[in-house]
Amino acid sequence: VEKENVNAIFNITYLNSVDSWKWNDDQQHFLIGTYTVDNNASQYKLTMNDMEPISKKEVTKENELFKNIAFRNHWGKYNIVSFEDSDEKNLTLVYKYGVDNNISTTFIKE
Repeated sequence: VEKENVNAIFNITYLNSVDSWKWNDDQQHFLIGTYTVDNNASQYKLTMNDMEPISKKEVTKENELFKNIAFRNHWGKYNIVSFEDSDEKNLTLVYKYGVDNNISTTFIKE
């Protein structure tokens, strides 16, 4: 939010806790919905515990996972973003924008 205007919305689901049998592969997986006003999400740098993602795969509307997204935003883009595993108990995802702007959320590792 900048000057009372919403410039970006991020919706993050920790997949390892949703279907542990499917996502249990020594990586940490998140389903991330992204909406930016200027349609340029590349301006936002994403990290998990200061590590960059190792993969990012688009979830198309034809994908079965897309049909089950609870808070689906029709303007957003959805990706499965994966990170190397971490020894930390808490997994903190941070989106950084510029020097001083960031948002973060923390999940307890499954």
